[in-house]
Amino acid sequence: MERTHPLINNISGSYVAQSAISGQGLFAGDDYETGDPVGHLDGQVVNVDDHPQALSGEWNGLGDAHVLYRAFSTSYSFINHSPDPNLEIDRATMWMRARRPIRAGEEFTLDYLEHGVPLIYKAKGLGTYLDTK
Repeated sequence: MERTHPLINNISGSYVAQSAISGQGLFAGDDYETGDPVGHLDGQVVNVDDHPQALSGEWNGLGDAHVLYRAFSTSYSFINHSPDPNLEIDRATMWMRARRPIRAGEEFTLDYLEHGVPLIYKAKGLGTYLDTK
């Protein structure tokens, strides 16, 4: 995704650095204990069957054909996929929380599949990297 706006750092104390997983990743600047809040997600709920162009921006899968879309780039966009993540999303509040203790310098990860990647995304061949589970 090409960034045309400044990056909004929506995860306090985090930083972007080279990732051993893929490209660049988002790293913890502080320690977190299990259950600690890491950051809050916001955006517009969009049905990608009706608005497939939303997949070219920044989004989180919400299940079925729905995503939480953001028009501006946030630090969240650097969180890489892992089948053994250290973050989870509380769907009721949209807070990202530490799934286990996270130490400063550790890369933040989420299991993208756990949160509902739209079928159209995988059908277009865009989610082939998610099939490593």
